[in-house]
Amino acid sequence: MNSPTYLNETFRYTGDAYRYVVNWCEMGDVASPPLIFIHGTPWSSRTWEPYALSLSRTFHVYLFDRPGFGDSPPECKLPDAAQSSSKAIELDADLARQTEVFAALFKFWEKDWDGKKCHVIAHDNGGLISLRAHLLHECCYASLCLIDVVAIGPFGQTLFKAVGEDPERFEVLPQMAIEGILEAYIRDATFYKLSDEKLQMLKAPWLRDGGRTRFIRELCQANFRSTEAVEPKYAEVGGAMLVKVI
Repeated sequence: MNSPTYLNETFRYTGDAYRYVVNWCEMGDVASPPLIFIHGTPWSSRTWEPYALSLSRTFHVYLFDRPGFGDSPPECKLPDAAQSSSKAIELDADLARQTEVFAALFKFWEKDWDGKKCHVIAHDNGGLISLRAHLLHECCYASLCLIDVVAIGPFGQTLFKAVGEDPERFEVLPQMAIEGILEAYIRDATFYKLSDEKLQMLKAPWLRDGGRTRFIRELCQANFRSTEAVEPKYAEVGGAMLVKVI
């Protein structure tokens, strides 16, 4: 594809129990200040396209799809990893693990920055990932912009709780029901009415083969998210960088 936002690069990472593949791309002058966009749930890097293209005139921009989102496949459990105690926990795409992957990707990119610090723009639970990466994984930013961020518990819609408590029930729903839940979720999370083209673009990754399972994974994760490890440390962030909360 010729689009500058096509995720034409691949990053691979193996943790204690899972293997990950993250698709990403970069645009703009490599000598410019680096800027990373982090999407939330159930979005992908496509959400950032117009902003990334505009800001690439003055920044070296990075886009990526988190594991299980957009064009990045879901995490793959290693053969010798222990099984989880319940179906919901087995499906839970843990944000702590997602942060570990982002931190590894960040440090892979950082080697090319010649000592420059990057700027980060994060949305929804992508904000929690950016905060965890800074506070627990020593990822240092020049600035952090948090948009409609989910980072203080407890939180989560009734839908997240229902899916987290009984994921098997949602796995057997007909495709039209899953698509209806997905569309309602997306419409509820947007401020302006979406065009049909934009709505279909946001839905598309979840309607492919395997998309149902990935969508249920992310809803289980939304129910199981935990902020206890970082919430007491949030006061430290403002002293380390410029922070904007929108």
